[in-house]
Amino acid sequence: LLTCPLLDKILIAGLVLPLIPSRTFDLIIDRTNWFFGLKAHNLLVVAISYKDVAIPIYWLDLNRAGSSRACEMIDALLSAMIRLGKRKIRSVIGDREFIPALWLKKLRSLGIDYLIRIKGSFLLRRSQDQAETNAGSLFASLKRESRRRIKAPIYFRDEPHYLAASRSPEGNLLIVASSKNEPRALHLYK
Repeated sequence: LLTCPLLDKILIAGLVLPLIPSRTFDLIIDRTNWFFGLKAHNLLVVAISYKDVAIPIYWLDLNRAGSSRACEMIDALLSAMIRLGKRKIRSVIGDREFIPALWLKKLRSLGIDYLIRIKGSFLLRRSQDQAETNAGSLFASLKRESRRRIKAPIYFRDEPHYLAASRSPEGNLLIVASSKNEPRALHLYK
């Protein structure tokens, strides 16, 4: 359905958006693999988060396996902006794939806040003049079923970011990097 050439993305967005009463939106950007018949489709999708439901407003079939590229992420975001208008985008939420420097710089240049999950092995600095350390080490003491937010900026890709983390009952660590010091970062990321 999403890769059907007869399905006009602009028409779908035009039909769906007026039905959503929100004035601003959190956008979710994700990549997913779907099969239609025997053909695999690797899709980059931008969706609106509304009442815990992701409503697709833009998608791109990457026509190849693997991760999306920064230029494809930017194209998807700009296409979503055309449909919504920049003022209606509150933030962009993405998984670990969505951390390229060019992508983050574009979000910053547009003044769009973001919440991006990062790996525990992701290298960063507590200050610009300190040695790199991995993100997971900053939360090594975090106990199961606990959360913590670092209020001071952490630097990677020469830009300040803010980190929040939670540890699941099973001991898995989830780390979210945001463009601003957002107390609800983990809640918004979900």
